[in-house]
Amino acid sequence: MNFIRTFRNINRLKEILFVIASHGFGKYLDDIYLSSLIGFGKKIITFGRYKRTSALPVEVRIREMLETLGPTFIKLGQMLSTRDDLIPAKLAQELSKLQDSVLSIPFEKINEKLKRIYKEPSKYFDYIEETPLAAASIAQVHRARLKNGQDVVLKIKREGIKEQVETDFAIALWIAKTAERYIEEAAELRISEYLEEFYNQLQKELDFEIEIAYMKRFKEFFKDNSKIVIPEVFEDISNDDVIVMSYHSGIPIDEIERLKKAGFDTKEIAEVGVDFYMQQVFDLHLFHGDPHPGNFVIDEKGRIVVFDFGIVGKIDRELLIHLSHLFKCLIEFDIEALVDEFVNFGIINEDQDIRKIKSELTDLLLPVYGKELERVNMKKSIERIFVIGKKFKFYFPKDYFLIMKTFMFLEATGRKLYPDFNMIEYAKEYAYKVIKHELSFDILLNDFKRLIADYKYVIENFPKNYKRLVKKIENAELGVNVIIKELDEYIKHHDRASNRLGFSIMIAFTVFSSTIMLIENFGPKIYGISAFGIAGLFASMMMGILLAIGYFKSGRL
Repeated sequence: MNFIRTFRNINRLKEILFVIASHGFGKYLDDIYLSSLIGFGKKIITFGRYKRTSALPVEVRIREMLETLGPTFIKLGQMLSTRDDLIPAKLAQELSKLQDSVLSIPFEKINEKLKRIYKEPSKYFDYIEETPLAAASIAQVHRARLKNGQDVVLKIKREGIKEQVETDFAIALWIAKTAERYIEEAAELRISEYLEEFYNQLQKELDFEIEIAYMKRFKEFFKDNSKIVIPEVFEDISNDDVIVMSYHSGIPIDEIERLKKAGFDTKEIAEVGVDFYMQQVFDLHLFHGDPHPGNFVIDEKGRIVVFDFGIVGKIDRELLIHLSHLFKCLIEFDIEALVDEFVNFGIINEDQDIRKIKSELTDLLLPVYGKELERVNMKKSIERIFVIGKKFKFYFPKDYFLIMKTFMFLEATGRKLYPDFNMIEYAKEYAYKVIKHELSFDILLNDFKRLIADYKYVIENFPKNYKRLVKKIENAELGVNVIIKELDEYIKHHDRASNRLGFSIMIAFTVFSSTIMLIENFGPKIYGISAFGIAGLFASMMMGILLAIGYFKSGRL
């Protein structure tokens, strides 16, 4: 975001500040010295407006304020409504009402845009329905029919939305950073950091070419799954402003009574749905990140049709392993390991009171655990982790939070469809499979090879980097005066250290290989135990003794 370029519209800044003040939040503008930008005449109006709104709860005023500010802020509110870790539950519940509050664009404007894109839309479409199927803050959806008779859906981006988002977020970010300078609580909440995160996410949603690519990727991955339908994209007539995809009708996944009356097996739907998501996370390493009932319908064949791939989360290997261990900790109610996992993943800062966090997590999670695995409530467990996270200022990365909210949606929807639905059983199966895979010989060997390569790089590049450092010191490039005495002796020590490091790596590799041989019971046996494994451990022990003797002799143990 280029603040200078987008900030030319000073009137938009004044408009935003006026709306903030008119909904009863003028005091906060006073605290950060921005109220003077509103103007005296408008201040009088805001005082009157505040009297009319002061009786309303603060959560309602925030929602109404965002609605008044337009599509960018409505979208921001929708994003915030899913972030229980950042805002109070009552505010999240109120902001969730924004999902249905976006006004549709008149069809005349939609038609004008289509004419600019296609020149003559009638060459491609027999008709386009004027009444939209849905209207959102970014795009509007209309049903249409191609010349070949196929029913399709047009997802049409709002005119000027990219420019408006850029301008509004630049202003919002400037206001947030101003607040962080003057208000300590705002700085602690890292408002500007989260705003930038939301902006980056929204930029991806605005890029229809990215969405098209993800739809193709998901459709290809699930092409052999007869229970899942991903709409077909017509790429030759789709672009960054319009996505043309196949039309699918059905019953929303949360309308349980309609599904039962139609004769569908709701237990099977729940199982297919959770398996669909588990395959995304643990096999595809991407997942549909906007799981609300409107994006999933059951068609006449009982298949789950999935809409809207504007938000897609990514699962790298580190996150995948972490999620697997997280589920294992929840399944086994191992709070000690759970907190350690959070620390290792960077969610909990090591400087925090770890003992107190473990104690409070135990107290909060204990009530949601029954005597049997089937009674463990994953949704409540995650919700209570977020409660502790809010109190102790845990840091949840975007994709991490997104996947947690997805699992909560899965369990809640699954239990609506089938009261005895057990999300934890599915998580257990996939998580343990990942953990087992990570402990396999091939993976461990590859990890060890990477470790060896890292050490090799450090050893090989140390002399070169060391010379660069000395040169910078001599040229006073570091801005400090450093005197190294007995440089030759220092270099000799470095050479000996490098040799010992290489020897240590050899010992580690021998121990590693011997352990694998013992686990796999490889080769000839002595009393039923791998002879190669025993010999390797003995050799590594002898090398370790020799290394220790070398340290003792040098007097640097």
